[in-house]
Order: sequence, then C-alpha cells, then structure tokens
Amino acid sequence: MESLDGLGLKLTSRKATLELSADQTRSLAQAGMETDITIQQGDQRKVAQEMAGISTAQGAKIIGEPVEITAGVKGNTKVTLPLQGLDLPNDQAARQKLLDSLSVLVLHSDGDKQVVEGTVIFGEQDKPTSIEFIVDKFSTFAVIQQKAVILEDISGHWAESSMLQVTALGAITGYPDGSFRPNNKITRAEFVTVLVKALDLDAQGDKVFADSADHWAKEYISTAASLGIVEGYSSSQFGPNDLITREQMAVMITRAAGLEGSKAALTFADSDQISHWAQQAVTAALANKVITGYPDGSFKPKGNASRAEAVTIIARTL
Repeated sequence: MESLDGLGLKLTSRKATLELSADQTRSLAQAGMETDITIQQGDQRKVAQEMAGISTAQGAKIIGEPVEITAGVKGNTKVTLPLQGLDLPNDQAARQKLLDSLSVLVLHSDGDKQVVEGTVIFGEQDKPTSIEFIVDKFSTFAVIQQKAVILEDISGHWAESSMLQVTALGAITGYPDGSFRPNNKITRAEFVTVLVKALDLDAQGDKVFADSADHWAKEYISTAASLGIVEGYSSSQFGPNDLITREQMAVMITRAAGLEGSKAALTFADSDQISHWAQQAVTAALANKVITGYPDGSFKPKGNASRAEAVTIIARTL
C-alpha cells in the first residue's frame, strides 16, 4: 500500500491494483470508518456461464484469470488488471486489432452485468502488461477478448448457450470459416481435449497409448489417462480418431466430474444395449442431470455424439 499525493491510496497485488482517490480516503477518515479490501481469484467457470447470457459478450474469450474484489468504498475507483495468457500475433495490424478488442466483463454481486472499456498499459519494449478501467462498485472482473470466436451457425440452436460458455473458456473453437458445425460428430481425442481444457485438469503422470504417441491430442489424452478418466480399449490402444459414443462420453464425464452413482434402474427402451461397464456411469450422469435420453424413450448408448451434445454435457458439469 502506498500513498498518492499524501491522501490517496494505491493497493497492489499480483491479481489487481486499486487506486483510491483523495476524496475517497478523506471520506473514510472523516467518517472514522475502517474497511476490509480483499482481492482474490474469481470463478472462471461461473464467469463463462454468465457470459453466455450477455449479448455484448457473445463470442468473447476470457483472458487470464478472473478476479473478485470486495471493498466497502464508495465512488469511482481505478482498477488495473494484469494481461496474462495473451497470445499476441507478430503482425502489427493483427496485434493492434487484438489489443483494441480487449474489454473487461464486470459481474456485480447484485446481479448487474456489464462490459466496460479499458485502457491498455504498456511496459518495456512496448509490451502490453495490463488494462485499467474505472468502476463505482466492486465485483468480479475478467479481461475478455471481444469477438474472439465468431460462430455463424449456432444462433437459435438448442445448445447455443453451452457452445458459447465452453468457447468462452477457450476449451473449444470453431472452424476457420466461422462455423461451429454443432451437428458434426466428435472424436474421442476431441472430446477428451475439450473436457481437460474446460475442467482445467493438470497431468499427474505420463501415460501414453501407442496409437496416440504422435497424435496432436497426445498431452490431453495422457492427462485424462493419468487421472483415471480414460482407460483406452487396451493398455496400448486409445482410438483417438474413433467417433465417441454416448456411453463412452458418460463414463468419461462421470469420472472427470466425480459424479456419484444412483441405484435407480435404467428404464430406457434400449437400456439392455448399454454396456455393463458403462451402466453405473450412465446412471450417475442421469441422476446428476448431466446427460439425458431422447424423446422416443431411447438412450442410444452406441450412437455417436455430436459436437453440440458434447459441449452441453461438459457445460452442465461446470
């Protein structure tokens, strides 16, 4: 904490910096008030969930970690957040476009939500280090990149909210042509990658399947295997490019989210087609409302899941 002009206060932490004006500190002193100010990491998953319902944040991506600030201070306060995890392109025009797209998402404890503009601060060698902005009450703040993901084929889709939520976390992206292709099927490697990214899972081992050793998703598959989320078809075969089935998806999501099972009997018209090794996971996923059956009363355990279905069940665990 350091003084500003002998009257103001500047409070600095690794997560954020607050600057209280002379008027603010004077008001506190005159009122004989003491105030606690806390700066802590915010809930990234909750922020992504809230973003999905804010029109001005549609297609945005969270940059770095959200910050939650509480303080009994009234009036406009300057807040500065560090720019972490910002992948700057080498092209100068593209670099400037990205910097111009940065804003701050504000989620107030009273339910108010807004996106505010900020000023990017540069450090040595013209490197962007932080973004500063003015707020009149304290909340959860997250630096976002506006229109980081432009998806032209999800408007009105039944899974639109889930797709926006998971893309906001950077766990899945669209295609270069601006599409998401929600009805396309998803492979085992793709699903595991999205799952590991969305839940922010860290590797605890170095398990590598022989058929995934040179695969682009090797690290994500290894992370999932080390955590017991996946086991593969055998000790050496994972089948990364195979389309994932709904029962496989239920097993992976149940293990990843630590969902507890239920003793309730499965009553789908095709319950007898659910593999014995997946029955407990399907029951747990159903009990926790992470996955559901189809209107015709079936579960289609061997059916291949779409990208929309995959992000929906992942979003439901966040």
